[in-house]
Parts: sequence; C-alpha cells; structure tokens
Amino acid sequence: MSDFPRTIPPEVLVGPVEPVGHGQIRAVSAITLTGATAVTGTSGPLGNSTDAALLRALRAWSDVVLVGAETVRAENYGGASVTSDTRAGRVSDGRAPVPPIAVVTRSFNLPPDSRLFHDTEVDPIVLAPESACGDRALSDARKAVAAAGGRIVSTGSGAPAEIVRRLRRLGYRRIVCEGGAHLLGQLVRAGLIDVHHITIDPSLTLPAHPPLIVNPDSGPGETPERHPLSLSGIQATSDGCVFLRYSRKHTDLTP
Repeated sequence: MSDFPRTIPPEVLVGPVEPVGHGQIRAVSAITLTGATAVTGTSGPLGNSTDAALLRALRAWSDVVLVGAETVRAENYGGASVTSDTRAGRVSDGRAPVPPIAVVTRSFNLPPDSRLFHDTEVDPIVLAPESACGDRALSDARKAVAAAGGRIVSTGSGAPAEIVRRLRRLGYRRIVCEGGAHLLGQLVRAGLIDVHHITIDPSLTLPAHPPLIVNPDSGPGETPERHPLSLSGIQATSDGCVFLRYSRKHTDLTP
C-alpha cells in the first residue's frame, strides 16, 4: 500500500501567495518522465485529478491566464471558469469575478468559431506586436478576431517584458502562464517567472515530444543556457504523480 495520499489539497501545491495587487508570474505545466508535454497532441491525458485541481486553483488565484496561440489551437481552449465561492471571494478582493484568457499571437490565426470566443464568460484578450496590429496583410484576420469578441491589444515590439508590462497596465497583476513551449522559453530567458509548477506524470512516452520549453532563438550552434531554480515544494500522490514547485526572484516590472 502506498504511503502517499490519493489527493492533495490544491492550496498546498499552490503554496504561499502574495497579497492581492502584488505582481507575480507563475507557470504551470505537466510533463511525462521522458519530458513530453502532450500525448496524441494534447496535454489532457497527463496528470490526475489533483493536477486538474491545481490548474483550477491557479486560475482562481490569477488576474489573467496567459497562453500562446499554438497551445490555444491544439488544446481547443475555452474561457476560464470559477466556482461561485471563488467568484465571491474574487469580488470581495476587488477583482473581476472571472480571469480572462490572454493569447499571444503574431498571425491572429484564431478561428472565430472556436471555444475561445464562444465558451467563455469573459472576452479573450489577443496580444500582438504593433507590427502585426498594423500589417495590412493581416487585416481580415484581425477583423475576424475582433468580430468574434477578441480584445486586440498591442504589445509594442512583442518582447516578453513588454507583454507583461502591458498586462499590468491593464490591471492584471497576477499572471499564470499555461504555455506553450515558445512562450515559456521567452519568459524563462527574460527571467520573468517567479514560480514554476511542474507536474510529472508517471509514464515513459515515446517520442519525448513536444518539449516543455523551446529556445525562442534556437538554431545551429546555439549556446546552451542554464536557468537555476530553487525547490520550494514537492508532493506526490499514490498513483505516482509528482508535484514540484520551483521559485525564482527577478526584478519587478511595475510601471
């Protein structure tokens, strides 16, 4: 019989939280023992009920859910949902009842009939560089996104720090990033993530793809990078899932 519990309260996995209004960025991911972040194209088969509860808890903690457009398409993203108790707590804290999904894109390739626009209580925010916002070739795609309910927001050059600053200027202090690999790579390289939540699914998958993080500037002869973290929490459930929480400090980006 396993010495580990069947489930773990999500607040234990989330760990200590800063007061409402404090700017913090968290990332949450699930990987297999061989490092893959999806099985048959999606992350759905990975993790367990505790992992799902952690994801819901982080969304409830957040002011906005940040995600890359490729992940939105692959996972068929809908809007975030919260319980009535969580909704009431958010309102009493002076926050919106439900956090919006903020999608990072350069192409505006977001199907207008997708769950992102129609299975949500809050219209999604569509973050794009100024060059894409003004590109005439993308005019029809922008119009389709706007007509579907997307709130298009320019992020200047599109650099990670500018994305974060723009979200914070809109009032979104607590940010949870749910991927994908390129967006996480950009945030990691820029040193912007305060807390990484990583669930390890107890399976060996082949091929070991897609990876957790992709170097945004990868190419032949690239220089390897190492970004050390501090382990701040480790838990496991009886089915073999391991829950890691890593922390890192960085310079605040408060405008």
